[in-house]
Amino acid sequence: GLVPGLMMYATIWLREHNRVCDVLKEEHPEWDDERLFQTSRLILIGETIKIVIEDYVQHL
Repeated sequence: GLVPGLMMYATIWLREHNRVCDVLKEEHPEWDDERLFQTSRLILIGETIKIVIEDYVQHL
C-alpha cells in the first residue's frame, strides 16, 4: 500500500477536486458531469503547478 504521507496528499487532492466540482456545479448548473470533472481537473493542475513553483522551485 501507499505510505501514510502519500495517502494524505491523495485524500487532500481528491477533496479539493470535489470542492471545486461543487463550486462549478453551483455556478454552471447546465454543465454535465464530464465537463465539471475536466474543468476541475484543469483547475487542480493549475493549483499544483502554482504550489510547486511558489513553494518548491523558488527555494532551490
